[in-house]
Amino acid sequence: MTVGNPDLSPSDAILLAGHALFHPASLMEDLVYKIAKRRARNRWPEIVLERLRPDGPTTRLIDLEPERGLDV
Repeated sequence: MTVGNPDLSPSDAILLAGHALFHPASLMEDLVYKIAKRRARNRWPEIVLERLRPDGPTTRLIDLEPERGLDV
C-alpha cells in the first residue's frame, strides 16, 4: 500500500480477509487454553500436591515408588 493512496492492494485485501476469517479461531484457542489450565490445577495426584505445599514433602519419591508398585 502506497502512502497517500487510500485504495487496498489485492495483497492487502487478502491479508485483511484472512485476519477476519481466522480471528474467531484465535479467540476460541484462548478460551480453550484458559479452561484447560484451570482444570489441570484440580486434577493433580496427591503425591504431586504434597510436593507443592509450603512445608515441602514429608516422604521421598524413591520410598513411595516401591509401595505403589512402580519400578524405577
